[in-house]
Amino acid sequence: RELNEYRSQTRRVDEVRTNGAMGRDLGIKSLAQAYLAAEDTARTYYETDAQGFRTVRSAAPFAAVLCGDSFANNNEFADSLALTTGLSVGNQAIEGRGTLTMARYLEDRPAAYQHTWLVVWESTQRATVDVFSSLPKRRQQLRQTAGQGWQWRESLLWPGNLNTYLNGTTTIGPLLNRVQKEIKWALLKKHNELIVPGRRDLPASTAPMMYLGVDEGIKPNPTTPAQLDSIADYIAAVNVDLRHRGQILVFAVAPEKSLVYPDRLPAGMVARTNYIPGLTQALQRRGVRVVDVSLGLQQAAQAHPHTLYYYAADTHWTPRGMAVASRIIADSLSSWHLQPPALTANTK
Repeated sequence: RELNEYRSQTRRVDEVRTNGAMGRDLGIKSLAQAYLAAEDTARTYYETDAQGFRTVRSAAPFAAVLCGDSFANNNEFADSLALTTGLSVGNQAIEGRGTLTMARYLEDRPAAYQHTWLVVWESTQRATVDVFSSLPKRRQQLRQTAGQGWQWRESLLWPGNLNTYLNGTTTIGPLLNRVQKEIKWALLKKHNELIVPGRRDLPASTAPMMYLGVDEGIKPNPTTPAQLDSIADYIAAVNVDLRHRGQILVFAVAPEKSLVYPDRLPAGMVARTNYIPGLTQALQRRGVRVVDVSLGLQQAAQAHPHTLYYYAADTHWTPRGMAVASRIIADSLSSWHLQPPALTANTK
């Protein structure tokens, strides 16, 4: 249960989004320079609670909760949701944990959320069937280990320890890696295929974008309708569980940059658009409330091409992007006229 960020951190600089992670991974200075120069480098800070979740401005008890595999700036997204919905919104989301955070929310029932009636589950477009099929097993494992107090912090599985082990404590490893990438580019004009540099022949003051080669919209194999149905089945099961507790689930997918900025992809590359519409339809057939924020983000990006709604050299959305997504979700909540249901099941 401690596979979170470091616990009880105060005013930490959040460098994940603004240091051009994708440009650094590309490792070729001359190729990455244009993207890094366009990056939004405004400094932001975060704090974590005793469990390692990023803290929010809302105060407990929370009426709503942001859960799931949210982007790293989940605390800011929860705050943005609170601003647009007028609800106190807590954060139970951690990027990179897949369905683990939802499993923990369902099994742990944190005290601050005993009166929560709205659960916003944000997933990523790269989430596959395997990611969602792990949810029941994770819940079972959490039930089995409840109260045993596993000491993950000394384990290699603890994120900080694993990162140190993989990267080492000296600069020689990263330096050799960069040199290797520069040589490969100079001799073969080949770069890390995980990173896809977008078009640079753009109008002045329009930021070029980097994309991930494993993004669902541009990877070689598309997600099939059968796979989307399977994903929807797992989400629908959570919806039933939450409804029995007197809570309402609203599901949303954080769209990839290839959907929001299709016009900045490399020439000749076209992103697929079947994942979010297909999953939305599958969820609606199963009675799950779902919000599609991709179209609104794409329209905002097209209407304001000089504004960054996603970071140029990172996968995350910017505060402006999350503000657009939050407003779309808030508008959907208003159109549904949602009211807190009876909370008897949730307060037991």
